[in-house]
Amino acid sequence: MKIMFIGTSGVHHPLLAAYSFLNIAVQDLNDMPVFGNARLDAAGSPLYIGEDSRGNQVYTLGMGKEVLLGKKAIEDLVKILGFSSRDLIVEPVSVLGETWLPSLNKISLFLGGNFILRRLSYRFLRMQHRHIFRQVNEISKKIAAD
Repeated sequence: MKIMFIGTSGVHHPLLAAYSFLNIAVQDLNDMPVFGNARLDAAGSPLYIGEDSRGNQVYTLGMGKEVLLGKKAIEDLVKILGFSSRDLIVEPVSVLGETWLPSLNKISLFLGGNFILRRLSYRFLRMQHRHIFRQVNEISKKIAAD
């Protein structure tokens, strides 16, 4: 099975959720080399993060401001292609103030670097880690029940 954590940006809160889901400890930014990478996020492709102990492959994807619409589009495409919901689980991850993250990515692309913006967004998301981890726990329970 493939599990995709989606959000307004694929390299911020969904990435923290994916690391949490995979039980990968994150002490600082160096533990997540793709965190805040605006170029990867702008590419619009799913990012492979790793595999859990059951062999589930975990990805993240940024959807901009239309996260729920993106989730529905992906799920409908899975059905059209003849796959089941057991083949791909799409789970949105949200945080307070998430709508400014794609804007930060655009600013960092324009400025040609993202060192400061990467640090600011990391600090912002670390303040919301409990909320992210609660969402991951709910998702984990849902997956275990299937």
